[in-house]
Amino acid sequence: MTTSWRLLAFLGFGTAIVAAMAEGAWADSALPPVIGPKKICLKYSSFDLLDGERVTDFQAGVEGVLLQVSGRAGRFSVGESEIIGAPKSSGTLVATSGGTKVYRMTRDGRVFYALYGHVDIRGEGDKPIIFLRGAAFTGGKVDARIYGRFQIGDPEGVKCDHSYVYGWEYMLPDTADSK
Repeated sequence: MTTSWRLLAFLGFGTAIVAAMAEGAWADSALPPVIGPKKICLKYSSFDLLDGERVTDFQAGVEGVLLQVSGRAGRFSVGESEIIGAPKSSGTLVATSGGTKVYRMTRDGRVFYALYGHVDIRGEGDKPIIFLRGAAFTGGKVDARIYGRFQIGDPEGVKCDHSYVYGWEYMLPDTADSK
């Protein structure tokens, strides 16, 4: 699988991806890991990286970002994208916090979580923004220790310790220097 398709495959899980990403449209991380405790911000969400947890890798494209996190609870991936289509089945609603709704789903015996929120992209209302998956998830109540740390919404007012960005404005050489 090529780099540009990794996030699409991760986000796929029965969803209708509304756009394809061009080959070579990804920026892979060559940076040192970010180690918690830290408040991590993405384009439409934020989450708390716990003490000792590490963001070990990230990939950013024009329409999404993929983070790899490891810690005491295990490893998990965080995928955020503005082009995720609604899954065929929304799964089981397991939590709500503010404007964030968390749904547990399974596919091929693996547990993953879809986090929905209102980000007003093209007036669509609540939509899936984040998918979480990985060995750290069992499908049990203990998974709330991870998904409960995520909040969908504009991170503008959040005091972020570290931000991961994506979008055309960061990929095009003309505008990247102005950010």
